Amino acid sequence: MNALRKKRPTIDASAVILHHDNAPAHRAQSTELEIDVIGFQRLSHPPYSPD
Repeated sequence: MNALRKKRPTIDASAVILHHDNAPAHRAQSTELEIDVIGFQRLSHPPYSPD
């Protein structure tokens, strides 16, 4: 968040929408908690489907 504020001082954390894949590191409970604490919104990513 500090790096984001340094690059974009006028941005609000609630305006950030984070989009990442369903990698285990991104789905970890600690990662999701940290994203919630910072105040970012998450864009849900559908699970991979070969269909």
